[in-house]
Amino acid sequence: MPYRRLPNTDAARLKALKAAYAIAKELPPFKLAFSQSTFQKVQSFLPAFEKSVAESKFTYATQI
Repeated sequence: MPYRRLPNTDAARLKALKAAYAIAKELPPFKLAFSQSTFQKVQSFLPAFEKSVAESKFTYATQI
C-alpha cells in the first residue's frame, strides 16, 4: 500500500486546503473525493485559517 504524506506545516496545510477547495468548486458534488458537508466546512474554515497563518508570519517577522 502506498504511503501518503500528510502536510506537516501550516503553509503546507493551507496549500492543500486551497487545492482541495479549488478542485471542489469545479467538480459536481457527486464526483468529489469528500462529502459536501466536508466541502462546506473547508469553505467556512479556509478564510480564518488563511488569516491566522498570515498573522503568524507577520508576528514572526516583527519579532525578528
